[in-house]
Amino acid sequence: TNVRARASLATLLALEGKLEDAVRQLEALPSGRIPDPRVVLPLASLYNRSRQFDKSIAIMSAATKIFPRSPEAHYLLGEAYLAQGKYAPAQGAFQEALSLAPKSPLVRFRMAQVLTGMGRPKEALEHLKEVEKAAPNFPDLRLQLASTFLRLGRTQDALREAQTALTADPKTMEIPVVLITAMTNREALLKGWEAGADEYLYKPFHPMELLTRTRSLLS
Repeated sequence: TNVRARASLATLLALEGKLEDAVRQLEALPSGRIPDPRVVLPLASLYNRSRQFDKSIAIMSAATKIFPRSPEAHYLLGEAYLAQGKYAPAQGAFQEALSLAPKSPLVRFRMAQVLTGMGRPKEALEHLKEVEKAAPNFPDLRLQLASTFLRLGRTQDALREAQTALTADPKTMEIPVVLITAMTNREALLKGWEAGADEYLYKPFHPMELLTRTRSLLS
């Protein structure tokens, strides 16, 4: 059928990185009173990848009402809200997705990002631990854990996760770790060094100071 052919072509174009062409293929299909999930789901995904979040929100807001049992629809809606920094509606969308797909590491990871953005790192960490159990090599998991641990004041754990992320990739294993923090007490400083920080910088700091120290580390 025309829908299947255009959807297949859009998939191939997206794989080649031709997102605009892929979007045009799906947008050219007539939209009925009831949206076709074969069209709206990949179209929303393409909108998110091409940063057309308002368009994604528009079609997914309608799709989630018509297909309330589709975890993918709720996920795509949440992804668009998250990208815009609209944490409350993003949380609602991911909550619906989680209720339908509770074992999904991807949904849990996004939920953790939302909770971190809302200033709730303890709850975010619980979701990240579940992601770690299900998919220990999940992309960006270590960096997200590092960021969350920092927000909780767990400097050593944050440095450990950051170093794990860097050393896992040969392209980044030589990158030094600069700890930028508002904690100026000696105990925090020693913990930072013990955890393997290459440099320690206190807030507030001048950008040139960071640049100079980074250049020194890289030379």
